[in-house]
Amino acid sequence: EAKVKKRKRRRRRRRRRRRRRRRRKRRRRRKRRRRRKRRRRRRQRRRKRKKKRVAATTTEMRRHEKAVIQQKQQQTAVNWSRFFYTESSQSVKKVADDKNRIQKEKTNKTKTTIQKRGGALITSEQTGGTVDYF
Repeated sequence: EAKVKKRKRRRRRRRRRRRRRRRRKRRRRRKRRRRRKRRRRRRQRRRKRKKKRVAATTTEMRRHEKAVIQQKQQQTAVNWSRFFYTESSQSVKKVADDKNRIQKEKTNKTKTTIQKRGGALITSEQTGGTVDYF
């Protein structure tokens, strides 16, 4: 009978040990998984941030620069068109007067139709019947 008791005890101990070991293993596995997950997430976040920064410096900036240059070119074209289509190109005052006249015509479209193309306002009256586009 004592032998039987011993055996039972041993069995119990073994079972307990096994359970403990399993539990430990499971815990370790879980910990490892969590750590890996965390690391992966962190890495992805870092990569995303880096990517964003890089994108802003290359393609976006290039696009922006292009747009700015285009705007400047358009503005110069408009300015020159306004300057050339006045009766005397030398007179700067005349240019200002012309601008005012165009503005007036815009509000009450009576004499000439105003063509708006690329920001340039040119009346058919100024060009002698023909309308130029820029």
